[in-house]
Formats: sequence, C-alpha cells, structure tokens
Amino acid sequence: MTGSDKSVPVKQILKNIKFSCQLHIYYSSYIKQIRMENAKELLRSKHLQVKEVASAVGYIDAHLFSKTFREYTGLLSNEYAKRC
Repeated sequence: MTGSDKSVPVKQILKNIKFSCQLHIYYSSYIKQIRMENAKELLRSKHLQVKEVASAVGYIDAHLFSKTFREYTGLLSNEYAKRC
C-alpha cells in the first residue's frame, strides 16, 4: 500500500463486519460511543478545556469533537461541563 492509497485492507473490513455482527453495532459507532462517554467523564471530573478533552479522547480537531459531542448528547461540551 502506498502513502497515497487510502483503500482499507480486506482483513480490516472483515474484522469490522464480524464486530458489527457480534455486537449489533457498527465499529465506528462503537468507537464514537466510547470516545463520547470518556469525554463526558472528563468533563464531569476535571477542569479541562474542550480542546484538551478532544485530544484526550482521540480527536485532533476540537471543532469536529464539539460537533460530534453535540450530536451525541444534545448539548455543547461547555454546557455539559457546567451542568455536571
């Protein structure tokens, strides 16, 4: 696979399908759920900036994290932190 080749290896696709069948959830959805639950915990227990929480749960882009967090919880991450 070259640096410009963005195709997913067949083994990874098969692993994702097996995972989805066993847990009845897509792998990407499961990863998002884990990240968002970890983010909620960090926002509840620590006084971190949103960009620090985003980085801690694996997001490079704090804006994308904030958008994903709002879609997942219905709240902005700073609103969530204030309520907890």
